[in-house]
Amino acid sequence: MNDSARDTFNVVNKRLAPNVSDAETSSSYQFGDFLSNGFKIRETNDTWNGNGNAYIFMAFAEQPLIGDNPATAR
Repeated sequence: MNDSARDTFNVVNKRLAPNVSDAETSSSYQFGDFLSNGFKIRETNDTWNGNGNAYIFMAFAEQPLIGDNPATAR
């Protein structure tokens, strides 16, 4: 899991992994960027972008795009 509290600027590389002993850590991977309308994955390895693998992604916005005044990327 990645969040904007640990990474306040792009590129996002700090993660939460509640199922391991080092649950909060910085990694050598570069997950991607948080954008105003979602996220962009930068990694190209099988962890994030494997051919034939199933992935579940979810994003929650602090200020979602609304009307004529969209939120900007941080």
